[in-house]
Amino acid sequence: MRSIISSAFTVIDLDSAALAGTATIAHPLPDAEALWLAVHQEEHQPLWTAIISVRDASGPMHITLDLGTADSKCSGGTESSQAEYVVRRGGYLCLRSSAQDAGRFALLRTDGKQPSSWDSRSLAPGDVFAFLAMRPGTYALANRVDGAGCTVTVTYPDPRHNKASPRQPAEPIRIPSSRLPGHQAIAMDPGQGLVVDVEAAARLTFNLQTADDGPPDLAEWRRARSGQDRQGRRTSRGA
Repeated sequence: MRSIISSAFTVIDLDSAALAGTATIAHPLPDAEALWLAVHQEEHQPLWTAIISVRDASGPMHITLDLGTADSKCSGGTESSQAEYVVRRGGYLCLRSSAQDAGRFALLRTDGKQPSSWDSRSLAPGDVFAFLAMRPGTYALANRVDGAGCTVTVTYPDPRHNKASPRQPAEPIRIPSSRLPGHQAIAMDPGQGLVVDVEAAARLTFNLQTADDGPPDLAEWRRARSGQDRQGRRTSRGA
C-alpha cells in the first residue's frame, strides 16, 4: 500500500468529494447514537460498512478511517463481520483515502435502511477539509457549490536561502469557507497544512494551475556547487 505522504507528491489535484493524497475530511458527531457507515466507489454497492458508536462519556475524541482499504477490518476494526468504532459525543469522524483510484466516498445513516444523514461528497456546516500542500506552484482553492475561491501559492524552497539551523515546521493555515471569495492570495510552504472550516454547503477542490520548479538560475548554481564538491573530494584524497 502506498503511504499517504509519498502519494502526496504525485497528487496535485484534491477534491473533498473524491478523497486522495493528503486530503482529510472531519465530520462532527454531536449526538450519542449508533451510526451506520457505508463506503462506496461511485454509485456501486458498498465496498464495506461499519458501525460508528457515539457515546456520552467514553471513547476517543476522533477516529480516522481510510476509505482506500479493502474492507473495514483493514482500518483497525474488530474481527467481527462488521467493524465497530467508538467515539465520544462531540468528537469527529475523520476520513482519508489511500486508494490509487480516487472517487471513494462515505455515507452515514442512523441505520442501514434510512436515507443518508451525511454524504462526504457534500460537506455541511461544522465539517472540516484539511490537507498538506506539497508541490510548489500556484493553485486554485474553490468551493464548487457557490463558485467562491482564492489563489494559493506554495513557495519553492530555494536551497540558496537555507540557514544552518533547521527550520521549525510552519503552523497550518486555517480559514473559514466564508472567507474564500475575494480572499487575498495565501502563501504556504511545501508540507504546510491548510484547513478549511465549512460554514455552508461545500465541495472543496484544490487544483494546480502553474507548477514552480524554482528560479531559472538554480540549475546553474547546482551544477557549479556539484563541481566544487567533486574538486574538494579530489583535493582531499590527494592531500
